[in-house]
Amino acid sequence: MVAFTRRPGMTTGGDIECQAKAVSFRARGRRRMHRIDDRQFLHAWQRIRAGTQPDPEAMTWRIGDVMCRRHRHSLMGPDHRIVLDICHLEPTGNGANWQVMVTAEHWWDRSRTVIRSQLWASHLSGSRERALAWFFDTAATLDRRGAAP
Repeated sequence: MVAFTRRPGMTTGGDIECQAKAVSFRARGRRRMHRIDDRQFLHAWQRIRAGTQPDPEAMTWRIGDVMCRRHRHSLMGPDHRIVLDICHLEPTGNGANWQVMVTAEHWWDRSRTVIRSQLWASHLSGSRERALAWFFDTAATLDRRGAAP
């Protein structure tokens, strides 16, 4: 949420100050998205994806009892191009209820020079602890098997 306020004693027109207020984003009106800003988590995800995704263009695949759904969005303008690669992960087995979304953003300028690449993740619902444990355990298992780079 962003609130615009005028400082006391200031005149109107250009003297408005923007104050950002921290608010949790509510997905679908009832779930809260919480960022997972942990490099170890993001590295674990990259190892999991590299070791389990059947091919680079696969849109769905399973990792044990966890279903992965991938969505790709591309936007292009005269001066830029943006690609969002979004993976939703959700267990399908009994007793495990969590959802995590991992997003890779890639931005290019008109000369096809990368101007930004970012990987981020959000815990959408369920047990954050179980989700993180699954990611780290799965990455470690793949590392022991030699299935991930």
